[in-house]
Amino acid sequence: MTTEAPELNATYGAFEIGVSVATFLYGIGTLQTYNYYRPFPNDSSFLRTAVAVLWFLELGQSICAAQLYSGTVTSYGRQPFQEIAAPPRSLMLEILFSSLSCTVGQLFFSDRIRRLSGHWLLMLVFCVLIMSHLVGDLFLMVQLWTSPSVVTALESKLRLENIVLAAMGPFVDILLAIFLCLHLRRLRGDGSVQFRW
Repeated sequence: MTTEAPELNATYGAFEIGVSVATFLYGIGTLQTYNYYRPFPNDSSFLRTAVAVLWFLELGQSICAAQLYSGTVTSYGRQPFQEIAAPPRSLMLEILFSSLSCTVGQLFFSDRIRRLSGHWLLMLVFCVLIMSHLVGDLFLMVQLWTSPSVVTALESKLRLENIVLAAMGPFVDILLAIFLCLHLRRLRGDGSVQFRW
């Protein structure tokens, strides 16, 4: 364990900026959700439920992220290392909301790829990758929740897991985008394909 405290600008400073941007984007997402439900009342109940679930997960994530105020303003004056080593539990709970919302979005797009391609096997491969990432995120959250020092856990005990999980999410997103573009390009110009979104 390092005895020197990490710099607050590099830790909480970056987090403050990220939360500010995320809150702005959450507002845009709320507006998009509202605008979705008005003109599309006849969409499938699955799609309408997925949009609602996603919005509530994002709400939970925003509430948890708002606890950053507790760490930077209410607890002002505490030793910086104490604040970084033992952040509010709600910040760790944010991992749960974030990973669940990513899972819902990725499963939605993997289903779109299945509908476009007509191959269940492709969706199964994506589901395995997506669920592996979700399980890894939940494992990370539990380990951080039970660890006496988040810094020590992330720097030593969970270093490899953290790197793998940080790379796996964008990897799955990029794969989904590639396959979605490939199948949409294949169907481009062919007006005979009909499916319900």
